[in-house]
This record gives sequence, C-alpha cells and structure tokens, in this order.
Amino acid sequence: MTESDANHRQSILQAIRTLSACDTQVFSAAISMMMSNEWKEIDDVFDIGEEYSFTLTQLETAEDLNVRLLTRTIKEIRQTIDSLRNLNGILDEELDPI
Repeated sequence: MTESDANHRQSILQAIRTLSACDTQVFSAAISMMMSNEWKEIDDVFDIGEEYSFTLTQLETAEDLNVRLLTRTIKEIRQTIDSLRNLNGILDEELDPI
C-alpha cells in the first residue's frame, strides 16, 4: 500500500469515527426531546443516575415530527457508516480509538 493509499484509508477511518460521534449526539438529542415531551411520565419515574438503554426502534414511533426527522438522520448516518466499512473492508480493530 502506498503512502497515498494509507493516508486515504486513514481519512476514511476518521470519517467513520466522526459519523459515529454524530450518531451518538443526534441519538442523545432525540432521547432528550422524547423525555421532555412524549416520555415525560417515564422521565419522572427515573432517579438521577439511573440508566436505561433506549433503541432506535423506540424513537421510530414518536409523534413528534422533530424526533422522527432525527431518527431518519440516525438511520442515514448508520447506513453511510456501513457502506463506507463495506466498500473499504474496514475491520472493527481499525476503528478502535487511537
């Protein structure tokens, strides 16, 4: 692999890492919207520090158009990550934090 090829691959890896960070941030924003609106009753039941793992499927049924738009964005981000990984043969080990 040439230095140019190696640099290009590193750029692809960085793009995937950036998209992954965006996925996390957009997902968190969508959960926050749900907790302050449709899921207000659920939010009131949770204690500070209590943890729960939400899924994208739970957001897909949102009545709030804003949440549905964010959900669509998350899906697009995830599809792009998968496509970049498949197109370039990116392994999990290559995406481990530096």
